[in-house]
Amino acid sequence: AMSRPSDLPLDSGVLRFRPSAAYAELVGQTPPRTLRRPGAEEAARRTALLEVLLLDAARLAAEGRPAGRTVRDAATLRVMAWLDRVREHPADPVRLADAADACGLGRTRFADRVKALTGDSPIQYVNRMRVEHAAGRLTATAWPVGQIALDAGFESPRYFARVFRAFLGCTPTEYRGERRGIRDS
Repeated sequence: AMSRPSDLPLDSGVLRFRPSAAYAELVGQTPPRTLRRPGAEEAARRTALLEVLLLDAARLAAEGRPAGRTVRDAATLRVMAWLDRVREHPADPVRLADAADACGLGRTRFADRVKALTGDSPIQYVNRMRVEHAAGRLTATAWPVGQIALDAGFESPRYFARVFRAFLGCTPTEYRGERRGIRDS
């Protein structure tokens, strides 16, 4: 069975990609199958690996990160998974020591990997994701700023306002007013 198409968001739209059966098998999306032609399995595996490398490079480009080495060690893959979790659930509590332990790294090495992958320290990255989440709420809802701060994972509306200003150059209230003015125009 052919696996379903994957979408990769790009600045110029969406790259629609239908993985080959060999790719789907390689990444565990389909049960193993046998190929009857001599050498066909090796060719299919090479094709699948090429697809993995191209998808990895396209994903990194879509995220604005340099492709660099696409072959990554297990710890770096765990750090990337942690970054994805934070991006998807920015309000979840984060402890650096717990994150480092979960990735099988010490705090310093964990922080170095996060910095290498994102350009931010772990707390900067978490705060950036929280501010992005809050910015979306500010424009999409009429919730009070304090409520949005708590919803985004900040423990204090005052700290939220300071971090928000550091990232976006204005207060949450100013941001909301500017965006509403743009939307109403």
